[in-house]
Amino acid sequence: MRRLLRRVLEPEGHTVSAAPDGVTGLSMACAEEWELVILDLLLPDLPGTAVLSAMLERKPDQRVIVLSAIGDTDSRVTCLERGAVDYVSKPFAIREFKARVRSRLAEQPR
Repeated sequence: MRRLLRRVLEPEGHTVSAAPDGVTGLSMACAEEWELVILDLLLPDLPGTAVLSAMLERKPDQRVIVLSAIGDTDSRVTCLERGAVDYVSKPFAIREFKARVRSRLAEQPR
């Protein structure tokens, strides 16, 4: 998925950095400023919801799109209530995903 997102987003002019797991991703997200974080919920070491909560506790204005194979209503609502700006379920349409990224980046910072 990291390679796919890089292939999809870099031609659109975005710089993409990727983490292999939740601990690394949380560390990266909190150490630097990011216009947008794309977060998968199914991580090898931490639940993505825990990463989302910890990240937004430290950086409440961070814009996060959750991108996950978990597509049930409870998961979507939980992530949105915790502060994600969007939730995209896998499988997803590339055009729609790029449109959501553009839309979220065009919004005023929180």
